[in-house]
Formats: sequence, structure tokens, C-alpha cells
Amino acid sequence: MNIIRNMEKTNIPGLTVCRFSEGQFKTQNYGVLQTGTSRNVQDGTLFHACSISKFITALCVLDLAAEHQL
Repeated sequence: MNIIRNMEKTNIPGLTVCRFSEGQFKTQNYGVLQTGTSRNVQDGTLFHACSISKFITALCVLDLAAEHQL
């Protein structure tokens, strides 16, 4: 998977990919903050989360239900 190529195809100027591995968060930044600028995405760049909180809440509820805590 080529992240830069997919960003270009979908008109995404910049993003951060974050993963949790071996007890630590690891991030990789791609692109710029806004099309037409040279300000790169970096650690600490804030992005809108939109509806991702609904997805995370659902995962937490399912996990609690699987542990019979709900």
C-alpha cells in the first residue's frame, strides 16, 4: 500500500498514522497541513476526529460486554 499515492488519489493533503506497538505509540506523518502550503504535518498536529468517537465507543462497549461487565 502506497500511502502517498492514495492520499493524492483521494485529495488528502496530510495525515498522521498512529499505532500502538510494544507498549508505545508510534506515529508517522505524511503531507502538508493545507493544500498549496509547505507547512508539513508533524507530531502534535491536531486533526478533526469527526465520527471516529462513535466507532471507538462501540468497540469499548463490545469489549466490556465480552468481559460480562455490561
